[in-house]
Amino acid sequence: MRVRSISGRKVLPVIVVTIVILLCLLFTGVSKVRASEMQSGRVTYESVRIESGDSLWSICERYGADDPEGTAAFMKKVASLNQIGQDATIHAGNYLMIPVVSP
Repeated sequence: MRVRSISGRKVLPVIVVTIVILLCLLFTGVSKVRASEMQSGRVTYESVRIESGDSLWSICERYGADDPEGTAAFMKKVASLNQIGQDATIHAGNYLMIPVVSP
């Protein structure tokens, strides 16, 4: 059995494909939020500063009150948009992107 070394020519396509896949995964969260929300109105995104005592749930409860699917579904959207887990610890002073639907 022969062992092949990876030449410079073979590495470049692998890197390019990897970058394309990562970019697709990055924007998938945003597109999911847009697709579901666009049905009911125009979506904009608001940067919300996390204050002391805030939790992901309390922020989603405040900003997602009008979400027809409820707070839990809105929290999933926010977590996906910000690329964090639903059980992630958030810290005062940081910011979250929140989808806001305009009628």
